[in-house]
Amino acid sequence: MRSDKNANSEVMVRESESGREQKNEMKTEEDILPDESQATGDTGLQGMPQSANTSETPDVPGSVSMSETLDVPGSVSVSETSDVPESMNEPETANVHVAENEPESANEPVSPVSLYIPESANITEPTDTAGISGLQEPAGEPETADESKPAAESKPAEETEPADATKLFGENLPQSEKGQQTGPVPEHEGHSESAEREESGVQNTESSAEKRILKAVAASFFTVVLMLFGIYAGVAKYFDNRFFPGSVINGIDVSFKTVEEVKEIMASEFENYRLRLKQRGGKSEYIKASEIGLTYGTDEEVRNLKEPQKGYLWVSALFNKEGYNMTLPLVYDDELLKKRVENLSCLDPANATEPENPTIKYVNGEYVIIDGKAGNKVDKDILYSQVVNAVTKGARQLDLDAAGCYVRPRYNSKSKKVVEARNTLNKYISSQITYNFGDVKTVLDGSEINRWLIIDKEYNITFNQQKVRDFINRLSDIYGTAGKPREFLTSTGETVVIKGGDYGQYIDVNKEMNRLISEIKQGKKVVRSPEIAGSSDIGDTYVEISLSRQHIWFYKNGKLIVEGDVVTGNVSRNFSTRKGIFRLKSKSRNVILRGPDYSVHVDFWMPYDGGIGIHDAKWRSAFGGKIYLTNGSHGCVNCPYDVAKKIYENISVGTPVICY
Repeated sequence: MRSDKNANSEVMVRESESGREQKNEMKTEEDILPDESQATGDTGLQGMPQSANTSETPDVPGSVSMSETLDVPGSVSVSETSDVPESMNEPETANVHVAENEPESANEPVSPVSLYIPESANITEPTDTAGISGLQEPAGEPETADESKPAAESKPAEETEPADATKLFGENLPQSEKGQQTGPVPEHEGHSESAEREESGVQNTESSAEKRILKAVAASFFTVVLMLFGIYAGVAKYFDNRFFPGSVINGIDVSFKTVEEVKEIMASEFENYRLRLKQRGGKSEYIKASEIGLTYGTDEEVRNLKEPQKGYLWVSALFNKEGYNMTLPLVYDDELLKKRVENLSCLDPANATEPENPTIKYVNGEYVIIDGKAGNKVDKDILYSQVVNAVTKGARQLDLDAAGCYVRPRYNSKSKKVVEARNTLNKYISSQITYNFGDVKTVLDGSEINRWLIIDKEYNITFNQQKVRDFINRLSDIYGTAGKPREFLTSTGETVVIKGGDYGQYIDVNKEMNRLISEIKQGKKVVRSPEIAGSSDIGDTYVEISLSRQHIWFYKNGKLIVEGDVVTGNVSRNFSTRKGIFRLKSKSRNVILRGPDYSVHVDFWMPYDGGIGIHDAKWRSAFGGKIYLTNGSHGCVNCPYDVAKKIYENISVGTPVICY
């Protein structure tokens, strides 16, 4: 390092207000390279020259050559409160804040070195130098500032050690384009500016990298888009004249086929077309295209099917899981088709079996439904309609059963009406009627009731009333007194045993039948007596007729009202009047009695045994005796007019008529 040993000068930098305001601003290239007047040492009043000539350093006191390492003490900050003598034999080393600012490039201009000296510091101005172009090298050891007052934002003077310029400023020593050093830069003026420049450089670098990445991504994306568009356009072009995958026409797969190919396929397929008629019992019949003049239509209709499948819509076909099921209308001869259907074997009546509805039967104490028969009778109209539909669509098979071509029974085992009828029948037979006649009991239950029930074709349920009457009459025979033998004291004073007839205690058939049916419909379980009519005792009001005596008596409330001779049934002709005790059924006036060989008028008619009754006989001149044996009546009791009239006027319906 070269220095002027004789130059002892003090550096005094007078910092003005404007200098403080501009201390953080970057210096331009003009600041770094001063003009000639600055190089010769001219200095202004407000501060020192901003830069010395770094290429050559004149041998001027106070000038420092930056081409060599500067041996100066460490940087010392001068406190604003330090007491500095006005004149000193040894120059003091000013504490210089060096900004750790490394220029971005060796060729770039560097910021000038600025010295920050507080205004309060008293620095003796140099007296024998014309100008200051750098720092003067001290003659001896530099004198440190007052240890008791450290400079602001710097280390104490005693902690610094002398070092060469490289050690003193380190990486913060900027270099000129020729590699020469220009001097230290105060830390508080240069650091922030350099840091900002460094940070800005990093940010610019990062920003540039991001832009390059974004451009690369954008380019890749654009390339992929172009590739996808190319693929899409190519496939769209392919399907411009081809059917989408999943396309089916009349049951024929035409996926990826052109319109022309489909035309050929259709023509070939329907030339050999035949429709199978699948029938019950494993039977089948066929209708061929040649039998009905079948063709597939026109080429234009094939193109119309392709029309909705635009090529640019091919992507939609990838997501159409159901495919494209299309129908190409077929053309046939209607007369030929009708004739062919009429000649089908399944329509021959000789081969048809009528369907049967289910039945309901009484089995093991309950009613059950027995499935009917489906039969195989075909409905001609339905069959023809289904054949037309199948042929038009190009179907290859028609299941007559699935298509509903068979005549079906009106009801099946699951039909509501059938099920309800079965349930009703089971309700009826759940009834139980117990008849109580003293010590004798008769139980009526489902085992008997099921014989009375009638089920018609519409599953309506009715009762067979004759069977119900027969049951009630049987009860009456068991528990009634009518017709049973009994003793009777006659008007002549003798006691006779009389049996037969209908007088006595008996069951009223009509009333009992109505009551019984009602209880069965409700499914009741009861114990009761039947509906009883009549009386077990003859009483003291009755008509008495003696066949052997041919005489009649009428008693009312124990009093004889009238008596007289009569003529009864002709014994010789087998018209004998029946014996027994009967009830008078009715009485009437002015009745014509007719038979196979007679027709007569009577004034008083009182029947008691079916068509046998008591009446007047004005055509007879005599009564009683043996007349009845050969010239008797047809079974009636012929009375004189006055006797008949008297009885008629006093008798009531139901009065016993005793004939013995």
